[in-house]
Amino acid sequence: MNKLIKITRYGCMSCMIMEEKFDKLNDLKSKYENIEINTDEDLDEALKYHIGDKLPIYIIMSGDKEIDRIVGEKNIDEIKRFLGDNIEK
Repeated sequence: MNKLIKITRYGCMSCMIMEEKFDKLNDLKSKYENIEINTDEDLDEALKYHIGDKLPIYIIMSGDKEIDRIVGEKNIDEIKRFLGDNIEK
């Protein structure tokens, strides 16, 4: 099963907006092992994924290999493609 890593921080409005959109796509999101990293709690762990200044970041990993990532706010169709295109077959 591929991993979906979500990198956020407290008080990030874009993070909250994206969380609502991802929750609407729980049928696709549930096909991944979901991991959440909050930069306020564990910045060192987040930095392992070469994050920049813009959040949220969603990364799909297969083992130790990054498959895809999205950064910042996206529309629901972009999120559907991101999740749907990267499900482990």
